[in-house]
Amino acid sequence: MKKVVMLLIILTFVFVAGAVYAVTECTNGCTGIEDYRASKNVKVFVEVSTGLDTYAAVSGHKNGDRMFAGGSSSPKIYYKSKDTGTDVTSGDCPDAPATTTDTSVFSGWSEL
Repeated sequence: MKKVVMLLIILTFVFVAGAVYAVTECTNGCTGIEDYRASKNVKVFVEVSTGLDTYAAVSGHKNGDRMFAGGSSSPKIYYKSKDTGTDVTSGDCPDAPATTTDTSVFSGWSEL
């Protein structure tokens, strides 16, 4: 439950007060939140569409066995299993949805 709440808080800060946090480009176009201080061993990545009108985000704890994702095209939180002891990476981040109703980016993810 803490992970879900953390993801919601992060998404709120990133997209409501996005100018507060510096972001850096990852190799696949996903952005990593560089100045945000998440809990120890927690990683967060956000992918924003070219038009800046849609986004998807992923978050997870290194010692957890799940990663969580959400985005602008769905009010739901999604999860996938991951190996305990591994960090979430930018490659785990779903693509930004093509439209505000496109939930296909979460195929392969389970609904929470």
